[in-house]
Amino acid sequence: AYRAYQQFCTLKNLTPFDCNVYTKITVPDFYGTHYSATRRWNAQADSFSYYDLPNQMTVYKVNGEEYLLVVNAANRHKDADWVKAHLFAKLDTRDKYGAFLDGNNGYSVIEGNGTGSILVVKDSYANSFIPYLTANYAKIGVVDFRGLAYGLDSTIEKEGYDEVLVLYNFQTFIADTNLIYISRPSTLS
Repeated sequence: AYRAYQQFCTLKNLTPFDCNVYTKITVPDFYGTHYSATRRWNAQADSFSYYDLPNQMTVYKVNGEEYLLVVNAANRHKDADWVKAHLFAKLDTRDKYGAFLDGNNGYSVIEGNGTGSILVVKDSYANSFIPYLTANYAKIGVVDFRGLAYGLDSTIEKEGYDEVLVLYNFQTFIADTNLIYISRPSTLS
């Protein structure tokens, strides 16, 4: 994910996230998504690393053609340690990717340390990439069409995103039937 992010920065003429500023945490015993489906007896565990970032993320619950605030670390849970514990508990589950971005939510917004804004349309492949964008953007919107079955027009207009990035695993991208929603008109409020 970091190497892809570095290439993104090169293309956009951005300064990459400085890995030396944050504490790197390595998670062992990662088998990945395909292991869950196959459960091969000879699968070897891998590991992945992430950085403990202080950036706040707001997760919205999509209900019909409206999105409502559900989880906001600063307003609902004053205790940042509670939020970390909630996310870190996902590292003990089958889907460790849930620790990134609190899973695959229909619509989320992350506060960044940079300038401008970007909307990322993604599948779970992008979950480990998106936290790096906090170094470059003040606001990172995240849409996963598995949880948001409406077009992006009103979200882009309402939230004022400067850029849109579509970031998918290629195999998922060519087979994802939810992508029809990318151009579906909406009346999200």
